[in-house]
Amino acid sequence: MKANLKKLFLAVAVALPLMFTSCERTTDDVATITIAQPGNAVTEDANGNFTISGTISSPEGTRIDDIAVRLVHGSHTHLIADNSRGDDTFQGSGNRYLFSINQAHETLAETLDKVREESPELTSVVLRFTASVRNGGPPTEVNVTINFHQEVDPTTPLSVPTAFTWERVGAGTVQAMTQFGLSMITGGNADDGFTILVTAGTKLVRLDVADWTEITTREALAEKIDATPSAVHAGTNNRISFVRTTANVNHVFGVLHNDNYYMFNVTRTEINDAGAQNITRVIGNYKH
Repeated sequence: MKANLKKLFLAVAVALPLMFTSCERTTDDVATITIAQPGNAVTEDANGNFTISGTISSPEGTRIDDIAVRLVHGSHTHLIADNSRGDDTFQGSGNRYLFSINQAHETLAETLDKVREESPELTSVVLRFTASVRNGGPPTEVNVTINFHQEVDPTTPLSVPTAFTWERVGAGTVQAMTQFGLSMITGGNADDGFTILVTAGTKLVRLDVADWTEITTREALAEKIDATPSAVHAGTNNRISFVRTTANVNHVFGVLHNDNYYMFNVTRTEINDAGAQNITRVIGNYKH
């Protein structure tokens, strides 16, 4: 009996080291994970679609084990797929696998929905791919960022107000107005007023005083100018006349010139009554 126990003890003593030795890593061979998407990142399209694909390989004569993909955000990690499961994320054998995963993957889709619901402030998450070589070196790990689709504001703010001064001496041309497709004429006497008119192909419209502060985007300004009929003065389109006097005023009008939309706010007019050489100044700000 003692002899049998002694033999059993010796058998176990020999077997245990062999069992542990068989699980130890015996080479420095490691897996290589290559992602097809540039920069190891993808961005959802407007419908939430994306695809991550690539290859996993190892040196000839080795075998890849323990392939997995996990979703990571902050300190949280969720197993999405591995090569022991029945899905088709990983295709291959031996030392080469292909993989592809997208928004339709059931576990990934469910996990993304849960993560977004719990952390609505997130703008991205990471998919972490890992793979090992059987009895090889340490596992290989590659991260791929999934950037969530962000709704883009389709509007563009108007520019900050820019000051202008238009000065007309006698019957001269106001050069500062030509960049907007505008010109100005004045009456022979100080009380005759002044008229803003446009060159061919430019549209001029009257706007409400409130539009100066209420219209804040280029899209809204374009919509307003497009929908407003051209200004008419004395039976002629694209002309606006104002009283010419030295005073603070509040006139607002819009201009479409060379496919650019402008809004002007005249805040002061000045007149220097000097006969034929009257000097008229129109002062204000514009946005575009």
